[in-house]
Amino acid sequence: MKGLFRKDLYLVGKNIRAAAWIPILIPIVVTAQNKTYFMPVLALVLSLLFACQVSRTMSMDESCNWWKNVTAFPVSGAQEAGSKYLFLLLMSLLAGVSVFAAGMLASLFHIADVRTAGLYSILSFLNALLYGCVVIPVSYRFGTESSRYILMLFVLLPTLFPFAAYALGWKNHPDFLEKLSPPLVLFLAAVLLCLIAFVSFCISERVLRTHRRKVP
Repeated sequence: MKGLFRKDLYLVGKNIRAAAWIPILIPIVVTAQNKTYFMPVLALVLSLLFACQVSRTMSMDESCNWWKNVTAFPVSGAQEAGSKYLFLLLMSLLAGVSVFAAGMLASLFHIADVRTAGLYSILSFLNALLYGCVVIPVSYRFGTESSRYILMLFVLLPTLFPFAAYALGWKNHPDFLEKLSPPLVLFLAAVLLCLIAFVSFCISERVLRTHRRKVP
């Protein structure tokens, strides 16, 4: 599993392009209109940007029929799936750390504070994990092309939230997140995500086991 994890790191490092970071400009543009939305948009963008690296490695694996080649190695389906979830965990941590660092930088311009940066770094970490836990089994079962619809869903739902908040009369809807207790948010979300991750891993392992049976 360690070798598969290193393989994913190598693929991302070799194929990363400067253009991939262009979406980070979105929060900066948003800040020019309303500083309140800087941290929510930044957390969403960075969480998906890092989590999508998992999809990227799976797409490259699929393009070269890696799932057939790996059956020749002394690696079980659980280990193969586990390497993807380990890589997802690393990407999620990087997303959370990046959001916190950006929040600290934004505090110099009075756009955010330490508490806000901490909360949204947690949310970014959790959102990246949730995305990966959904997209990994879907990619294994239906292919990476189908997983792109999940990315659209994760982008669409948060962007619809401001409209729903306005309709409900929440004029400053991001404020309610900042009033929550970060430890409470982390605990409740962690319990739910542990359950989702367990189910996701079981599905992925089962799909890989089925694929291996079909390989001649």
